[in-house]
Amino acid sequence: MAWVITNECRKCERPPCVEACPEHCIVSYAGPYPERWPDQLFIIPSQCTDCVRCALACQHEAIFAEEQLRVSGRVDDIEMGARAGALLKDFEVPRLLGFNDAFE
Repeated sequence: MAWVITNECRKCERPPCVEACPEHCIVSYAGPYPERWPDQLFIIPSQCTDCVRCALACQHEAIFAEEQLRVSGRVDDIEMGARAGALLKDFEVPRLLGFNDAFE
């Protein structure tokens, strides 16, 4: 089961979830059409190992288990994450000062 970042995550300036994710599967849109994507982060479902670290780190309480969102009817957030996973070439791990250097 993957975790999903919901639309409560918008314009987070220094997202602790990115640093907390051991799989580096939290991404932001970096492609040629930024107007088509909200300014938020997404979890690539196929890379998520269900460790829950991102949800514990999120200061906005914007990250939920996929099943929780299905039960509450919030499938739009799930679908947005799946779309991001299908377009990986247009997404990248956000650049955080000092963080990205550790795995490049």
